[in-house]
Amino acid sequence: MDFDDKNELQEWPLGQLALKCHALQTLKLENFAHYITDTTRSRLLEFAGRAITSSRCLNTLHIGSTSSSVSDGAQFFQTLADSECNKLTSITINYEEQWFEDTEECMGPLLAFLTKQTGLETLSMPDNKLSNEQKMQIRQTVSASAPGCKMGGKPAKEIIEETQGLDKTLSPQSRLQARRRSR
Repeated sequence: MDFDDKNELQEWPLGQLALKCHALQTLKLENFAHYITDTTRSRLLEFAGRAITSSRCLNTLHIGSTSSSVSDGAQFFQTLADSECNKLTSITINYEEQWFEDTEECMGPLLAFLTKQTGLETLSMPDNKLSNEQKMQIRQTVSASAPGCKMGGKPAKEIIEETQGLDKTLSPQSRLQARRRSR
């Protein structure tokens, strides 16, 4: 049986729920697919941002496959960047390619948010269609703010050092060819 809900969530109950999330430890929003309206998608992401900023003990965030717009993603990350949320230990953002592919709109607020996460232990961002430059920006940010954080099973700082070491050993021609192949 397929579920396809075209009703829309009202803003006020979500706002009331968000205020009661002061003890929220884990938030997982996933797989909105195309079963809900764009307005409901936006409201759920707005709710998530409010819930996160209301929590005093959130440690795990998992956002994936929301099928939300780049502007909704940017607003979500900006809400987090503007908040005092700085105790996350695990962040997973997956299948949000519309937030990152061929756009930088979400990167600034995401990087500002990641900078605050000094206790971050794991960051997983698979299947977002990040460019190599975006991946490097994220690695550098996480490496500076949470040096022990693991990305893809390795500490971000180690990934940066390996990448920099590889770049130093290659000739300018080889570096250019390697970058072209990775695109």
